[in-house]
Amino acid sequence: TQTIVATVTGRLEDAEIRMATNKRTDSLPAYDCLLRGIQHLRGYGPDDNHLARELFEQAVALDPRYALAHAYLALALLVENHYGGASDSIKQRALDIATAAVRLDPRDSRCHTFLGQVYRFRDEYDLAISHLERGVALNPNDAIGIVHLAGVLGVSGRAEEGIELLHRAIRLDPYLNFFWGTLALCLYALRRYEEALVASQNIGPTKSPWQMAREAACLAQLGRLDEARAKAAEVLRRKPGFSVRAEMPHYRYPADAE
Repeated sequence: TQTIVATVTGRLEDAEIRMATNKRTDSLPAYDCLLRGIQHLRGYGPDDNHLARELFEQAVALDPRYALAHAYLALALLVENHYGGASDSIKQRALDIATAAVRLDPRDSRCHTFLGQVYRFRDEYDLAISHLERGVALNPNDAIGIVHLAGVLGVSGRAEEGIELLHRAIRLDPYLNFFWGTLALCLYALRRYEEALVASQNIGPTKSPWQMAREAACLAQLGRLDEARAKAAEVLRRKPGFSVRAEMPHYRYPADAE
């Protein structure tokens, strides 16, 4: 039963419509802005992240006590500004907004999850893990929250634990597409390059230049140098000026990224 419930939840989560059963605002216009913002945040168009952030700002303006709108606004600020590559001022604004979201609704799992993500991209790993664990405790069937926690563990020197969580998440929701990118991250940190390569190849057409670059790194570590060079060239065709240093996730222990 738990697996069935989580799978249904996951199908709705793809469009982030699950909150319709507990929207926690009396403002239908604010709720509408939230849902439309989520659709843009999950999109891949050149203006989607900007539009998402604007819609979340509108939702907050319409209902200043709408915790989930604050949480999504905090996340959108980081997404729009390249996550860990965001300026210190953007990271601070995201932290202030995400903290307000948790203060407004401390029992909303997604508010804790997004605050944890903000802390992750500020390189505050212990606080990130604490809030992500709180989010999972509040909603143990939230496979997406579990994957986010696994991702932070993967960059915090606890990749084995991350993989265990990922197996739990995929049992809850077998259709969770972004599971593969987090699994590749954890496997690479453990020097399991062949498995990391296979996981990355399962990501599909939404693969980022950084994920493609990690495939090149896996191939190089496996001694498949011609394939590694071809993959690196593909990255540069996709994104001229690509820089590993600028695009690579931040790790608590730099040796894990080598």
